[in-house]
Amino acid sequence: SIDPTTDIQQQLSANAERCHQRAERGKYRRGGDTVDDADLSLPDPPSSKDLGELYIGEINRANRLLLPVSIGPYGDFGPIFRNFLFGQGPRQPLSPFKDRPQANLAHLRATSHPAPFNVITTACTNYPRSREHFFQKYGLHTTKALAVLLHNSFKHIVSAPPGLTTAHRTPPGPDHSSTHIFTDTPVTG
Repeated sequence: SIDPTTDIQQQLSANAERCHQRAERGKYRRGGDTVDDADLSLPDPPSSKDLGELYIGEINRANRLLLPVSIGPYGDFGPIFRNFLFGQGPRQPLSPFKDRPQANLAHLRATSHPAPFNVITTACTNYPRSREHFFQKYGLHTTKALAVLLHNSFKHIVSAPPGLTTAHRTPPGPDHSSTHIFTDTPVTG
């Protein structure tokens, strides 16, 4: 619900951040919501819910960081990645996981010292224009990813049965490697 005393942009930003936090939290909770401790002991094979906790435990024992990245549809970052890049922490900290000790440890290690944070701002103090360079490269990579997504979506659409669309993929062959639009539907415009 929207609080009428709060600025609408602040409210929308807070909602977007909660969405990002859910996505980041989901990356620490691979396999589901609960972990069955009995499945973590040998020789009983672990369930899919337990495998995420086992893998995160291996990452922790290897003294590595698990940095979940959440990127929104408009290019905004989740709070953990935003802290890593710009040193801007979350408005509300992520609540601890009830039955995921390895996920809790991984989250703590990714959000506290000695984990790197504020790397773009630090680079800007040493190298002028590094922030602009980052955003230019980020924009190029995001545009390329969007183009690939659209291309793959179009390939999926054109491979649909003939009754669903007028665009069809031609059979593979030496001269027929492109997509053609058939004229069984009049073009308007």
